[in-house]
Order: sequence, then C-alpha cells, then structure tokens
Amino acid sequence: MSLIDFKIAIPILNEEVSLAFYLPKLSPFIKDSIIFVDNGSNDKSLSVLQEFSCCFISEEARGYGAACFRALDYAFKNKVKYLIYCDVEDLSQIEHVYNEFKRSHYDYYDFIFTERSSYKGAFHAFLGTRGIVFLSKMLVSRKLPNDIGPIRMVNVESLHNLNMEDRRFGWTLEMQIKAFQKGFLYTVIEMSHGERTFGKSKISGTLKGTILAAYHLAKVLCKNF
Repeated sequence: MSLIDFKIAIPILNEEVSLAFYLPKLSPFIKDSIIFVDNGSNDKSLSVLQEFSCCFISEEARGYGAACFRALDYAFKNKVKYLIYCDVEDLSQIEHVYNEFKRSHYDYYDFIFTERSSYKGAFHAFLGTRGIVFLSKMLVSRKLPNDIGPIRMVNVESLHNLNMEDRRFGWTLEMQIKAFQKGFLYTVIEMSHGERTFGKSKISGTLKGTILAAYHLAKVLCKNF
C-alpha cells in the first residue's frame, strides 16, 4: 500500500492534550498520511496540528457523521483510493492499525469493518452498542457485523456511492447496513481499540452522549431496515 493509495481520517473536537502527546511519537510516514477533521474545537488543537505540520480540514456542522462525511468528500475530490477511519485515541496504536489493514487483502474489498477484541469504554456504552447490534441483526440481517467498530477501512469510491445521509452518531451503522443491502464486498477483522488516556470520549464518555448516540443509531436503523 503506497502513500498515495490511502489516508487516515481522524475527527477531533478539543483534543489538544491528546494531540500534543501522540503527534511527536508518530513516524513521518504515518503523520503525513493523516487527515484531521476539526469539528469546531475551541481549545489549542489547531495550533498543535500546525506546530507539527499536520494536514487538517474543518467541518462547522457538529456531529461525528458530519466530520466523517467531510473526510470522505476531501478524499473523493483528491482521488484518494482508500480511507481508514479511526478515533484520536487510536493514535496510540496507529502503526498497528495500518499494518493490520495492510495484511487484510484490502484491495479485494469495498469495506473492511472491525470488531473490538475487547471493549475498553464505559459499561453503559457497551450495553447500548450490543443492543443496537442485536436489533440490526434481527431487523436487517444476521450477516451484519457483530460490532459497530470505530476503526474501519473503506474504498472511497464505494463509500461515496452509498450516498450516506447520517451526520450524527449513526454514520458507521448506516455504512454497514447500506454496504450489505447494496451488495458491496466487505469483511470483518478483529482489532483492539485504543484506550483513551486524556479527557473523555464525546460519545461514550457520558451517559447523555451514550443516550444521544443510541437515539441516532436507532433512527438510522428504523430508516434503513
């Protein structure tokens, strides 16, 4: 996988501490492969990215799906072939993530989804995820992945052709359902998820965030089954 074949998309919102900690540890190859999508940070996140000469773009509309869609739009317009989505905490293991996808016959599939080998988030978030996965399998297909893993690799053109609509927390579930319904080739690999060292997750870090995520996931499920 050459540098021009892929990019890594990481949405961020007020992550100056995490960025300042992880960016000095990245190899130049990996750092230059990352597209950070700022979703309205009001701390010093952008200053840190500028300090380390990182590529970043902005998305004013709040929402995880909005940031992911902005990354897709950037990749499509710049003729990037493959896009790896992950979270800022995955910078702790980004070389591992890259190597796992590199070994996964990525060029054969439209989508490579991941299942977490262990869940490191809050228990209420774990329960919410399991509930949505159960419902999606009952209402759509038992062939859907067993997790809504935050790390995934996509063929940019294939994802563009899914006509993604969600701009909040249902982005990954919508991707999985539509990929299955439209007959795209996908596989699922097991992968650990980086553990958050600084701050709280914007989604699973609070009960309110988890409830909002569950609402938008359920909304996506109802619209697409």
